[in-house]
Amino acid sequence: MASVIQIATFGTVSSTTTATQNFSGAPISGHGVLVGCCLENNFVPGNVTGVADNQSGSPNTYVNIIAQIDGEGGENFRTELWWCPSITYVSGTFTVTATMTASQVTQICLMEIAGWSISVDQTGGQGTTTFPLIATCSSANTNAGDLVVALCGVAYGSSAITNPATTTNTSPSTMTTWALGTGDSGGAQNQASYRIATTIETSNAHWSWTVGESGAGVIATFAPLFIPPPPVPPQGPMPKQIYIMP
Repeated sequence: MASVIQIATFGTVSSTTTATQNFSGAPISGHGVLVGCCLENNFVPGNVTGVADNQSGSPNTYVNIIAQIDGEGGENFRTELWWCPSITYVSGTFTVTATMTASQVTQICLMEIAGWSISVDQTGGQGTTTFPLIATCSSANTNAGDLVVALCGVAYGSSAITNPATTTNTSPSTMTTWALGTGDSGGAQNQASYRIATTIETSNAHWSWTVGESGAGVIATFAPLFIPPPPVPPQGPMPKQIYIMP
């Protein structure tokens, strides 16, 4: 059955070119690992150049799903979603590290998932100069039952970001908090949420905050590996059978 196995909220704020976080328990081989990255650029635009874990000799490969800059050309904020669709090597403490092009005020969060496709279904993003922010997938999900994950970061001077994110999708109509963090003492806010849709939809996530600073948000969906067949409509009464004795 497709499910979220465990989550790790935003790790310690980093002001260097790397940021790390680890799970409380080791993930299971064959499961996927999602990595949410929130970068407060402080007028020095940068991006994540790679994500890796600490597994010695690990073949675990992480790829970027989607990245989004704020509405001011990325001078204040950037969010990125990465993942390893199927980890194959697990031993001891499992620590993930994101590497940036320049020293950024960065936090990352982690999610272990199982039973989802190794291909991303849909993605979307939005960058704004102020609140609110709505990240919407570019197309409808291909199946019901998609995992929906969303990530948002807002710049220095912001406060009280929506937690969890809200959505106008209705099945279900609420999201669950994945992670919540404060990027720096100046009030930068990072938030991640998820939900499991039960119908085919164009997924979206909404955030707001209390000070008009810029933000960046991303959203992605993943189809379950097992798609239940449609229900068989009820049949009418069986026709009577006539037997002729020899």
